[in-house]
Amino acid sequence: MTSEIAPRALVASDRKSFKELRGIASDLLLDKVPPEERSALLRAAAHERGFVLTPGEVYAITAKARREMQGRAGGAGIGDQFDIPEEVWGWDQIFPILMPTLLVALQKVGKTALIAALISAWHYGNGQFLGYRLNGACPPVIIAGTDQTLADWRGVLAPAGLMQQASNGKWELLPDGPIKRLWHRGAPVFLDEAGLEDIAAECERHPGALLLCDTYAALIAPIGLDESKPEAAEPLYNLVEVIEPHGATPILLHHASKSRAGERASNASRNSNAIPAAVSQIISLHWLEPEKKSDQRIQLTTEGRNSRPVELVIEQVNRSQWISHGTAEEIQEVRRREKVEANLSERQREVLELLRDEWEQGRELTAPRLHELIPAEFDHPRKARATLSQLYEKGLADKRDSIDPKANGTVIVYRPRGTCLARTRAGVSGQPPQPPQHPQVQKRVPRSEPSPQTPELSSVEAQEAAEGQYRHSRTRGCYEAVGSGYDVCTDDGDDPHWAPRRPKAG
Repeated sequence: MTSEIAPRALVASDRKSFKELRGIASDLLLDKVPPEERSALLRAAAHERGFVLTPGEVYAITAKARREMQGRAGGAGIGDQFDIPEEVWGWDQIFPILMPTLLVALQKVGKTALIAALISAWHYGNGQFLGYRLNGACPPVIIAGTDQTLADWRGVLAPAGLMQQASNGKWELLPDGPIKRLWHRGAPVFLDEAGLEDIAAECERHPGALLLCDTYAALIAPIGLDESKPEAAEPLYNLVEVIEPHGATPILLHHASKSRAGERASNASRNSNAIPAAVSQIISLHWLEPEKKSDQRIQLTTEGRNSRPVELVIEQVNRSQWISHGTAEEIQEVRRREKVEANLSERQREVLELLRDEWEQGRELTAPRLHELIPAEFDHPRKARATLSQLYEKGLADKRDSIDPKANGTVIVYRPRGTCLARTRAGVSGQPPQPPQHPQVQKRVPRSEPSPQTPELSSVEAQEAAEGQYRHSRTRGCYEAVGSGYDVCTDDGDDPHWAPRRPKAG
């Protein structure tokens, strides 16, 4: 009997000691003790109680204490004052400044290449990227890129103009470039105590830095944490703690679950949901049509606490060179119109082509004008108007009322829907930029062609025409992707194109 009681008493004593350690961890968290000091104090307290804790066990105890603290609703009281910064977007509506962002995707989808292109566009003064505004000057960039070799990083950064080859044939970061520190697989950093100190010191040298962590799994691997357990998020909490005083913004690249890659951004992350729960914004990348290997389009979706969801279809046309195809909804609308157009009658197809030809010349079409152009097909304007109305009802044309002095009143004018004035040019520039030249990454420049939209609009039409010019902060209209060989435009739900602004159909 005595031999049975002794082990039970010993286990009870050990459990009491572990409870005390969680209490100590809670006190250290409340006192905002730095992570490296907190870890050392916990190990010392465990040693006094006869334990030797591994780094993973220290993280687990701290994570348990943090969850218990989060469950206690202390709240704010009258008289409490708080310093809460205004929400500022770095890449408008996609990732915020000063808040952690998680970028989730399967392997080889283009996570790192997308961020490299973003940094390049930001640094070289484009003012926007893939149709969304970039706010302010590009911050200094620190890359904790333990997941990739230096050669891998060259393959991503050089095409974006962020790494150059010196006269001796060796490669280097640009002396005046945005990237201030690059840790890689050959010279790694991890989210352990020593790594956090190194990262914090680098952020202190470069206040307001953008910290790219690629990938989160590689950065926590030596700690011995199980990604499927809640404590896997503890290094992220520690990271945020040490860089917050220096105004740094972390972006963490993380692998998606193969079975959930196409789900909502918050569900796409693999293993524990504690990691996405610990960030403010989640960006998910997944193939638009994964079963079609030849389709390289990628769907970007976002989900966050303080933003409207963004859904964008993009494509990497060259290494670290991207274009936008608009939204998935717009692409679906294009497919719908293609199906409708395939079932048109010969007469309807002929009128649609004529409608597009006229529009290419900057002209809208009326029924009397159609009657004049094809008198053999339409012996009266009424028949011409009937065919134009059919195209409008099928969603292939738009119409509006226009004042016509010759007709002593108003006439209905038609124009094609979702048609380009500037056709997409064939070919993509395959030559990567060679610094110190500025790289020819995507630069969107508004085209100068005036819209053939006539000015005779009613007050209601003018108001409607002014509405819908912007979808939140996304710039609409026609832009040229300099160096990529594309005219990139996003109006009217078509593939990248330019189409004149028009009022809503009445």
